[in-house]
Amino acid sequence: MQQNIFNKIVLLFFIPLSLIIASPGETSAAEPVALSAYRYPVPGAEIQIWRDAVGVPQVVASSTAGAYWGFGYCMGQDRLMQLELLRRSCRGTLSELFGNAFIEADAMARRDRVPESELSEGLNRSPAAFREAVEAFTAGLNRAVEGMRSHKLAADPGFAAAGIEATPFTTLDVLETFAGTMGARYNDFTQELDNLHLLSAMVRKFGSRSASCIF
Repeated sequence: MQQNIFNKIVLLFFIPLSLIIASPGETSAAEPVALSAYRYPVPGAEIQIWRDAVGVPQVVASSTAGAYWGFGYCMGQDRLMQLELLRRSCRGTLSELFGNAFIEADAMARRDRVPESELSEGLNRSPAAFREAVEAFTAGLNRAVEGMRSHKLAADPGFAAAGIEATPFTTLDVLETFAGTMGARYNDFTQELDNLHLLSAMVRKFGSRSASCIF
């Protein structure tokens, strides 16, 4: 894997969305609609997560690792099926769900896939703060996976529509999703026609309502 691709992963991963790194309880934000607190899901971190009136998650944590744990947890709650499709699109296993229409896309993904050995090497050479952030994000994401599998969290309807279950992510899964989407999709071109192709195939297989839930 070219070093500049992994450098982009490092930079992008350090742009968390809607995160505040502070001591829980020290913000002046409006009264949360729904508040959850977590003590030490990662060493030494206290985390508060709430959602505003339109459901946007806000994460407050006492450390950077705690913020990324909350980031991953919220991502898992809201985008787990999307992450599953991205993981499959990078691995080249979309045709397992959507049939022969995606064999060519899967073949291209497997051809262009970043080897796990290169991902591992890049991770080992990356700054310690980056490794800590990726591991914390993955742990938070998997807490959401565990919650859905144990029915403690509302399941993403896309999994039922596609006839599959949520499964845990590894740190290399997370890195491959970043590398695959940046290196093969959102680099020098867009994939709006491919997105339309994906949605059309899901509508044909599952119907418009279920396809909308998955997409």
